[in-house]
Amino acid sequence: MNVQSVEQIWQMAYPDFVAFIDQDNSPPGGEPTISWWIERAGISADSHVLDLACNTGFSSRTISRRTGCTGAGLDLSAMSIAAARAASIAPIFDGRLDYRIGDAASLPWSAGEFSHVVAGCCFGFISDRERALTETARVLRPGGKLCVSALAYIDTPPASLLDDLQQCLGYRPAPARTVSFWREFFALHFDVAESWVEPLPINSEDELRDAAVAHMLRHQHRFDGLSVEQREATLVRLFRDRLVFNENRRYQTCCRWVLNVRSN
Repeated sequence: MNVQSVEQIWQMAYPDFVAFIDQDNSPPGGEPTISWWIERAGISADSHVLDLACNTGFSSRTISRRTGCTGAGLDLSAMSIAAARAASIAPIFDGRLDYRIGDAASLPWSAGEFSHVVAGCCFGFISDRERALTETARVLRPGGKLCVSALAYIDTPPASLLDDLQQCLGYRPAPARTVSFWREFFALHFDVAESWVEPLPINSEDELRDAAVAHMLRHQHRFDGLSVEQREATLVRLFRDRLVFNENRRYQTCCRWVLNVRSN
């Protein structure tokens, strides 16, 4: 993206900002969650995996690198898909991954095309999530599995924190989305095969600041064309977002699930 002003950095949609700073948007729980999915859902070299609302494609790349499976990813953000495509051309993937711009509520694949769908916490972001869940069930083969890592509220955060989250993400999370809420939602088309609920880590402000600075230094090639003011705005926004998300974790838990698609 050709950034021409500090205002553009602050106004960028969150998925675009993630792609802009070259940040891999991993599912809640990070790589241990992906390892758990691979083991508990039986993802192997014979699998064909859809990375739903994939952002920059971290989950599908990691799974393909570890198992040799083929896969595809879909996201509304053109910047995120461009980043996913660029990362997937590495020789190790040997053309096994295909990333497309699109809507999770209208998947551009045939019925029964995938053995697995990995979705992280994306159903919390999708506006028409019931339609997206129906589409997810449609593109899975009989016996197919959906892997999620949902963020569920265990306590109600203050309104000021929800305001901050809305400013960061572009939408206002609903504290009513508890573990029971997500169980009932996925039960529309799926049965629970494996589950694991765990607390989310909380970092200190210093740890978050150090991590934001380290990220900027590690990916400084991404910011070569920016002014000093634009780089500073990028760092400040990155740190701000991480502070807000970290505070929100005090009111949430992480629910890993492997779900079996229900036969019609």
